[in-house]
Amino acid sequence: MNSQPPRKSYTDEELKDILSFSPTRNNLKMLAEKYGRSEEAIYEICCWANTTTRSLIKRKRWNGFVKQIKRIATEIGLLKLPRK
Repeated sequence: MNSQPPRKSYTDEELKDILSFSPTRNNLKMLAEKYGRSEEAIYEICCWANTTTRSLIKRKRWNGFVKQIKRIATEIGLLKLPRK
């Protein structure tokens, strides 16, 4: 049996807040404490937001959570939409 409690999902508002900060050590620590997560988890969100979709698909990391992160990053202007 797995003794760890199930991970709770991040809300869109939490992701907007996380992605609005640069991933400095102080910010990672502050956000980790605020949301009850590890600094590594917060840092990973920042990395996924800034990794190309092609690279994420190639590394088999393209799942619902990563899609949510990319959507929020685009909404807040962190990512530019590709030109058509």
